[in-house]
Amino acid sequence: MKAYFDLVLDLLEIEEKEPLSALAEELVLAHQQGKRIKIAHRHQVLFEGRLLLLAGKLSPEGFVQIGDVESALPLWKEEGSRELLQQLQSGMLPEEELIIIDERAWKLFLSPDQQQELLDLLEKENKAVIVK
Repeated sequence: MKAYFDLVLDLLEIEEKEPLSALAEELVLAHQQGKRIKIAHRHQVLFEGRLLLLAGKLSPEGFVQIGDVESALPLWKEEGSRELLQQLQSGMLPEEELIIIDERAWKLFLSPDQQQELLDLLEKENKAVIVK
């Protein structure tokens, strides 16, 4: 399955391949452990596709079609992280145990103090956070 993910990254000519592959592997591990995952990342479509592929809900061919640059799929989701951060700051916590947040949004929309406050709140509520 990792080979399909790497192929899609190559097809899309994504330069940050290693960090995205590493994050995808963390998601796979969390999925295998039965954790529910909230993804708010600019590459959300890729990660969700990888999880669907893993669950057998998407064929390898269907997943690789994500890499078709002429595809009508919206591949970049810039606003998802911002919306999630606003919800977290207002005290609305997602039900998922693992939360993936785009690092650029994390740094852009939150001060270091706000980042630490959110990390403390999420830890208190037994929520794991990956910021990449």
